[in-house]
Amino acid sequence: MLKCAVILAETATTHAAATWILENRPWDFLAVLYDGLDHLFMEYQTPQQAHISATDFANYRDVVATAYRFHDLMLARLLALAGNDATVALVSDHGFRSGTQRLRETEKSLEGLSRWHRPEGICVMHGPGIRQGETPGTASVLDVTPTILRLFGLPVGEDMDGKAWGKVIEEGSPPQSLTSWDDVPGDAGLHSSDLRQSSADSLLVLRHLINLGYVAPPSVDAQTTVDECMATNQFNLCRSLHFAGNYAESINLLGSLVRTHPQNGAYRETLDKIQATRASDG
Repeated sequence: MLKCAVILAETATTHAAATWILENRPWDFLAVLYDGLDHLFMEYQTPQQAHISATDFANYRDVVATAYRFHDLMLARLLALAGNDATVALVSDHGFRSGTQRLRETEKSLEGLSRWHRPEGICVMHGPGIRQGETPGTASVLDVTPTILRLFGLPVGEDMDGKAWGKVIEEGSPPQSLTSWDDVPGDAGLHSSDLRQSSADSLLVLRHLINLGYVAPPSVDAQTTVDECMATNQFNLCRSLHFAGNYAESINLLGSLVRTHPQNGAYRETLDKIQATRASDG
């Protein structure tokens, strides 16, 4: 129950900060991440799994459904504050296993917990500039930034891995592009030095990920922890490239991970799946 209380408190705090900005600050763009809808309590959902006790099932079976209702209330408040003239995008980076597809055991690592993920997420857009009834087709989280740039009438970087969802955007000025936003002078929207994240803040983020189960507690050996973190980042990049259809680069990076981390079954399994997908797609 403590873990549930922590997630609720963090989610409510995030929501309070977002609504305060909408109510008290001028804004033209707002992005909010709610990660409370996670898989921590999915194993207690109906139907009851064999390894879940009757007591735990009775106590926790409604947690996920109740969390959905809570998030619906928060979404309603955000939409009310944003107003009818705002373009809204509701996007998830993945879905979750449910029903009979749930896992019995989960390795406490990003790779292990990612096995709960289904690649199919959700993407809903509404408001000015959006074509009603259209779908983006094959979509990736890598496409979100290019799409937002298009909606603002800004050029898309040619070095970006994603693409704008042109099918859902109403016709306006012709799409623009530039070589890279990294080459554009300016502060890039960074906070001033006194507001940038400190090492203490980074530790809080790490603790949050550990509490969610996404990251194992750091190794006693600092270098091992750094290496594991970098490998995990590379693995996540491989998966994103795969979902974006960039099989060649994804396979190349995964091959390197398999060679340097032969003990990690998730890397080998993912590489085999991507190679099989590429072969079936021709």
